[in-house]
Amino acid sequence: MTDNVHKNHRARMREKFVLSGGNAMPDHELLEIVLFGCIPRQNTNAVSHALLEKFGSLSGVFSSSVQELKTVKGIGDNAAVYLKTFAEINKRLSCEVKSTDAFLTYDEIGAYFTKLFRYETVEKLYLLLFDKKGKIVKKVLVAEGDVSQAQTNMKVIIENSVSRRAYSAAIAHNHPSGILHPSIEDRTLTVIVEQQLSLLGIHFIDHYIIADGKYEGIKETVFRLSEERKSNSDFIEEKHF
Repeated sequence: MTDNVHKNHRARMREKFVLSGGNAMPDHELLEIVLFGCIPRQNTNAVSHALLEKFGSLSGVFSSSVQELKTVKGIGDNAAVYLKTFAEINKRLSCEVKSTDAFLTYDEIGAYFTKLFRYETVEKLYLLLFDKKGKIVKKVLVAEGDVSQAQTNMKVIIENSVSRRAYSAAIAHNHPSGILHPSIEDRTLTVIVEQQLSLLGIHFIDHYIIADGKYEGIKETVFRLSEERKSNSDFIEEKHF
């Protein structure tokens, strides 16, 4: 009897999705339908509510680790891996780039990096290489876990930049803590990368920090603002004296 109730409920939910395209469905119903694929007989409505209650949002659910997901009643190994796989596919779809796509501005690159780091809970450093038209010629995962090893990171960055004959490059890493402000190590890496790439004739666009769905370029914001403040300070001193 219970199986029939669940079966009929799932059929109604699928029909609702088909008719509405999912746009009018609340988050817990969409998550419930996703769970149909990995929880065959259990009441997924209760599980979807429990997931959203614990992690706060769909983004929170899909950003959580397998271990964290398994703390929710009804989520075992299979369901946790299924949800993480769904999240990874979703991220890759959002990051797909057509052969004609060009990234010509600071904000366009920042928006792409933001998508690339979606759902990430581990610190990672990525390198994007561009041709003269602003098209991505290669995306490289430079480091994962500990991204502060400047010497090791530079070797990977230089080797890939040279092998792909890049015209320009940008790097980005995420702050899982959610704090957008760059550290001293972040600023130091920015200076080193720019110096080394300039020796190769490669334009270094920026070093982006990604946190909580936002981005900040160290060259564009931190260094440029510092230069502006210095210039303003010099101007004030000249006027005063």
